[in-house]
This record gives sequence, C-alpha cells and structure tokens, in this order.
Amino acid sequence: MVKNCIWGTLVLAIALILAGCDNGTTPDESPPGEGQLESGYFGDTLIISGQVYNENGTLYKGNHASVTSGVGGSGIIENGILTFSIGTPSPLKSIALEFSAGSEWGYCFNGITFSQNSAQVASLVQLYFDGSSDIQRKNMDTGENVDYLYVDRDVTVTGTGKTITEGGSTISFKNLELKLKKGWNAIYYDISGGNITAGDLSSVHWMRWGI
Repeated sequence: MVKNCIWGTLVLAIALILAGCDNGTTPDESPPGEGQLESGYFGDTLIISGQVYNENGTLYKGNHASVTSGVGGSGIIENGILTFSIGTPSPLKSIALEFSAGSEWGYCFNGITFSQNSAQVASLVQLYFDGSSDIQRKNMDTGENVDYLYVDRDVTVTGTGKTITEGGSTISFKNLELKLKKGWNAIYYDISGGNITAGDLSSVHWMRWGI
C-alpha cells in the first residue's frame, strides 16, 4: 500500500491501481479515457444531476432530503437521482495551499507553479447525506475520478509529473497543465494512465461507497 495516504481518495486510487486491486464491478467497464472528454467548465454556479450507484454497480434507490458538501451548496436524492447546486463556495483557500508539496497534487507532481499566485480556490470531492454517508464520482477499477475545483479568477497550474513505484508496479504522471476559468471546473483523473487534466467524462458515475 502506498504510504502516507492522508490526502484521501486520490492517493487511495493510486495505491489500488499499483497493487492491481480488483475492487468489484462498476456500471461502466470501459477503459480509462474512453468517450468524449468534455470542457468541464460550469461558470459561477455548479449544477449536478444524475443517477447514484452502489459500489457493486447496482442502482441506488434511496431518498434523502438533504445533500451537502464541505464548502456549501444543497441538494436532494429522490429515488436514487441526485440533484445538487452550489454557487460561490466557502471557505476559500490560497491556491498555494491547495497545490502544496504536502497535498495530493504534490504527491504526483514536482515544481507546481501558478499564473496567478494570489488566486483563491475550493475543491469539491464528495457530497454527504445522513450526516456522514458520502458519494463520489469515482471508478476504482479503471482509476478514473472526476472532482470539482472553484477558482476566483482565471489561472493556469503547471507541474512536472512524478514517477511512483510500489510493489514492482509504476505510474508515470504526465506533466500537469490545468487551464482553469473563473468559477467551477471539473478535473478528470485517469490514474492508471498518469493523466490529470481539466475536463469532464460523463461515464464516471456518482458512487455510494460501502454498499
């Protein structure tokens, strides 16, 4: 297992890919990156909707009157269909802190720089209901994730990809170039292919873990 996995699910995904771990089936068995990568820019308001799946790939059919995130917004789940919206998130933090050497970004890239050093950001990785249960856009089998990043101005983030080796397996990350626009941006992760870029892929579903 990759050490120091304190950054959460991205590093966990890397660990599972390196270990060749089979974490069960998911609704979409397509290879990473298959399908049309969309722009992933949502403007000042991020509106999310779609079917939620259980970890084993079955449709989730629950109802929840309150869906929240760690940075604001609100939504519901009705018969397994998620609807969620968020405007300007709170709290914001400096872009240098978000992409620091001790972050998941610093785990994958060296020499991260920003075109706007004073930019403020907020990340939305998961949504919560029932107090603690969470849903995330992730496919552990293929190493694909989609998260969301808010920036308060246009900014480009660059970095040099690292090569990570564990248990005889290796992932070489491509150089980073995130061209982010003011507002909400989707970030697409193809962990097995070593590629992280601004964009969205609709085949990466909302998953409820632990079911």
